[in-house]
Amino acid sequence: MGQDSTGNRAARALAQCMATESRKGKAFGLRHSELLTKCAALLVATAAATPSVSASQLASNVVAAIRAALVAFDPALHSFFAANQRRLLCSVQRLAQTLHSQRNLTRSALSGGTEQYQTAGTRLVWSSLSEWLDAHRVLHNRPPSAAKHTAQRAHLEALPDALVLRATDADLDSLERRLVRGNSKPPRGSRAEHPAYVRLREAIDRARTGRSAKHRQP
Repeated sequence: MGQDSTGNRAARALAQCMATESRKGKAFGLRHSELLTKCAALLVATAAATPSVSASQLASNVVAAIRAALVAFDPALHSFFAANQRRLLCSVQRLAQTLHSQRNLTRSALSGGTEQYQTAGTRLVWSSLSEWLDAHRVLHNRPPSAAKHTAQRAHLEALPDALVLRATDADLDSLERRLVRGNSKPPRGSRAEHPAYVRLREAIDRARTGRSAKHRQP
């Protein structure tokens, strides 16, 4: 990226925000909305500059940009970054996977194709919210285990907004019930802050608002 590129500006803004959090003794968890917003801006800028890379490589590129920006902002943050690098990478990977899925779906829609998605770590494939719900039921019926929890979380995070926006009312209701009931939601105590939960709840609201507006048209 150029010296004054959009990506570098986004990285500097995120680094400054994270540096403020570190002074409060907080880890790099990308928990609150300001950090998430700034990280999303950096992801979008990095993806635009490197459109052919995978979601995992995109996340690695973003974390490298964050490290460089943090050290440039305050060299003393190098050790703090090293101690929190794994947690930061996990958070960025989740955001990158969501962005990557949405970009694939957009390209597919423009070309007239039907994009298929696969839940990370499983063989479950789906191309609509209805099929996503069927795959969710398959996961829900598995015996309790750490692998099941990981797969359910990955399944939730992989669902793009676009599939929610074009789903039927019945499927929207089913998705909402699963988010509220807790079969797919993140661990207790962090649900309201989890980016996938917030994103999907907002997508459901947008879908319903859009349909209500259409029904009101003469």
